Amino acid sequence: MNRISHDAEEPPIMTGAGSSVAMGQLVRGWRQHVERFERELPKTLEDHTVWVTHDWVAALYIRDALFRAESELLTKEERDHAEKVIAEIDDIFREISEPDVRGLLSRFLMDMHPRGTREWWWGMIPKRGPVREELNGIIDVHEEAASDGKEIR
Repeated sequence: MNRISHDAEEPPIMTGAGSSVAMGQLVRGWRQHVERFERELPKTLEDHTVWVTHDWVAALYIRDALFRAESELLTKEERDHAEKVIAEIDDIFREISEPDVRGLLSRFLMDMHPRGTREWWWGMIPKRGPVREELNGIIDVHEEAASDGKEIR
């Protein structure tokens, strides 16, 4: 499952005086989250050790921070290195997820982040696994209440 070479991340990604550690931590955090979601694809919510939708959202916030940090990299070489490592992680993320055509995540977030206001990763949800199971369950409850004329907040 771990298809990203840890060596590829070892050269420091400098973002300025004293901030290379933060960038490295963000890259590691994004990689660790994506790899964990990948490992958990075959699992269900019956396994109480799995990560759920709140963890998926946390990963998306990490990716947002990486996006902002990339623009602050000082040299082309540093930016190129960061983009290469992040692209490898993004590729795995794309493999394990699919476009959220039903708007499950935005409904989970109660439209705090309307479509079109976020980067591409906010429009993706896992193809299967506990996060997808949880999202489907939340939406099923909302749709059932709507058919009964009730509103859930």
